[in-house]
Amino acid sequence: MKKLMILGGSELQIPAFKKANCLGIQTICIDYDRSAPARKIADSFYCISTIDKDRVYEIAKKENIDGIITLASDLPVRTVAYVNQKLGKRTQISPENANKATDKSLMRECLRENNVPIPHFEIVDNYKDFSNYCLSKKLPLIIKPALNSGSRGVFLLKSEKDIDNAFSHAMNNSPTGVILIEEYISGREVSVEIFSQNGNARVLAITDKETTGSPFFVETGHKIPTNLDKDISYKIKEVAIKANQAIKQINGPAHVEIRLNELNEPKVIEIGARMGGDHITTDLVPLATGHDMIKYTILNALEEKFDYSEEINAAAAVSFFSNQLSPNQINELRQNIYDLSYQRKDQIKEWKSSNDRSGHILLTASTRTELDKKLDDIIGKYNLK
Repeated sequence: MKKLMILGGSELQIPAFKKANCLGIQTICIDYDRSAPARKIADSFYCISTIDKDRVYEIAKKENIDGIITLASDLPVRTVAYVNQKLGKRTQISPENANKATDKSLMRECLRENNVPIPHFEIVDNYKDFSNYCLSKKLPLIIKPALNSGSRGVFLLKSEKDIDNAFSHAMNNSPTGVILIEEYISGREVSVEIFSQNGNARVLAITDKETTGSPFFVETGHKIPTNLDKDISYKIKEVAIKANQAIKQINGPAHVEIRLNELNEPKVIEIGARMGGDHITTDLVPLATGHDMIKYTILNALEEKFDYSEEINAAAAVSFFSNQLSPNQINELRQNIYDLSYQRKDQIKEWKSSNDRSGHILLTASTRTELDKKLDDIIGKYNLK
């Protein structure tokens, strides 16, 4: 039986453990949280931080693992790259390029050097440079920490009077003390799911993204397939693959976030050398396209062959909410949708990160038109927001 190490034991990682179990693969869970949900279904568990590269490597060597993965977390990508290199296993991405795929400042510089279309940007690490740059540019500007995810620390700076707030919000969420200032691209936002084999990248899905908008841009939902026309979709695919080539993701998944400017030109906002989160790749992609990205990721890490030529044409959506639901509403919803997750929280008036969401619904349909109507009806009926 082959051994697979999975970095992270949260709810979002559980699909990887379940898929590995179905494939007859032994799983090793790494998480600093002793009560990590995946611990219950993993074959073995080690209470170690997923970003402690050396300790993870020692366990990987001790367990004589056949492969290592993480699903939708950025920083563990560095650990995966490090362990693969130390063990002499097939490269998914090098440690150097893993840093570029997880640090937004390094990412921006890499994409610019490779002529990938991106917003204009500046990298700063102190208030004086931050303030001077913001005052010298036309507002609005997007402010974000160079190293973080889940919309943490993101702020749309629309007025000079908010410069202090924008700096504090980003810096308080920046573990490296580095901030990225970007030109604000106001158009549609999509994400692109890519899988590469031996350097050959293939786009598996384009996902329409919905957010709270300014100032924090927390993601509120995703839909596959996109309803953008074919010409724009083709341009998006080209740019996404170019970004993937820039960070040299040779084998495995990549998640590219793109915005369209006023001329409908795609600009890369971010790229991650891992699967997309928020149920995009674990649920929406297989439900809408037939592509089992978790299976691909596992088999790729184990250096096993697999085929992903066949696909289906359906539609799927995830929508997040923060309002409270009664037991009757929960039971009704479960009968009319694909899946529901809910954790009762105090009502939150304004979302500042993905942690402010209390639950989500998953829907499927035959077409995007049918999906949109179904989702609108459910959101309206249950006042999900």
